[in-house]
Amino acid sequence: MFNRNKDRLYLAYYYRGAAGKGYHVALLLTPKNPSQEVSNCYQYHATNPPAPGGQVWKFQPLRVPPRTDKLLAALLLGKTEHDNKTIENLLLEQVPVVQGDPVWRCRHWCWNAIQTLIDHGIIAPLDGTPQEVWQRGIDFASTVVLDSNFFSSPVPTCDQHGVRIDSELVDPIAAVEES
Repeated sequence: MFNRNKDRLYLAYYYRGAAGKGYHVALLLTPKNPSQEVSNCYQYHATNPPAPGGQVWKFQPLRVPPRTDKLLAALLLGKTEHDNKTIENLLLEQVPVVQGDPVWRCRHWCWNAIQTLIDHGIIAPLDGTPQEVWQRGIDFASTVVLDSNFFSSPVPTCDQHGVRIDSELVDPIAAVEES
């Protein structure tokens, strides 16, 4: 019998704020229907916190809640049977964080990370390159309307073709109030 409760791996699109252009992107590993009461999800991304002497990129794995106030949209990359430590170690060892390239961004790290996960059998191959799938997610995220109901609704989620699907990423406050 196969396991229908596999973890989900998303490409997550985060709001950068009024001054930021585009989206910050990261990988987000969640269980099926993640609990909002505990941080049972993992975010993997490349960040460039302010540093003396210029921009320094680093790989940053974090334990996070499935929904944050900056998570604007998500693209479901697929399901996986692999645990957080397996994925984190693979990404740490196999996906470079580039320094000294002024055009390198978090999206480049995500593209390489997605391809690494495919190459190692962590997720199934995509319908298109990681860059093409990322762009479909960007196109989907750009359709998200930030209205008064946004934070009380599930995170807008699409499949790898950019088609809206039911979301398992719900608002932590609403989920706690419902229980």
